[in-house]
Amino acid sequence: MQTLIKRPKELQSLYRRWESLSNPEQGVSIQVEPGVFGSQSFEFMIFREDIHCLVNKRWIDHTIIAWFQIFLHGVIQKNEKNRCGFICPSWIHAGECISNKDGVIGKIASVMSDNQRLSFFLAPYLQSAVTRYHENVGPCDTNKLMPFRWEFSKCNQQVSSWECGYYVMHFMFNFVMDQQSQFPNKVSICKYIPWHDMTSLTERMLDGIAVTWAKHFSSAYLKILKT
Repeated sequence: MQTLIKRPKELQSLYRRWESLSNPEQGVSIQVEPGVFGSQSFEFMIFREDIHCLVNKRWIDHTIIAWFQIFLHGVIQKNEKNRCGFICPSWIHAGECISNKDGVIGKIASVMSDNQRLSFFLAPYLQSAVTRYHENVGPCDTNKLMPFRWEFSKCNQQVSSWECGYYVMHFMFNFVMDQQSQFPNKVSICKYIPWHDMTSLTERMLDGIAVTWAKHFSSAYLKILKT
């Protein structure tokens, strides 16, 4: 890990804690409780390579994004005004949309049906999962089963290719924590930028979202280990 010494201390700590596991190659099981992504419980794994990619500014796996959604879900449960829900990225990636279109539609419809009080569902899908962009049509034509509108706002533009997952997490964090009350009514008229700002995020901002992930993941799963 040649670049680790140059990374923020929280990311260095995450790496050391992970390597201190009795079997770091085995991975950590993430138990998803009912209510996070619909009414069903399930589990997925986060592996050593996922952590290495996160701490070294490399392309991150959808499991990293899914855990960040779980973290955000826990935070916003304390907010009575929250209107945001989440769709698991592993359900709607390109491969699933191509090979299991009906299954993808069913899962999205189920999540929305289970959370009818919510107004927004953040669906961090891969770009290649969307075969066409039309107003009121989203990934896999899910609106055929559930009446809703997809809003495609302008957003910060990444410089390279590896940053996409960090941009997704940065957007979700800001939207859930600060901006949901303004969306979508002010998409066209809001001078406060979130829907029109296409500038690239700074390295410090990208590191900041990775540090947020690392701190809360370590606290939840690796806190008994010495740093």
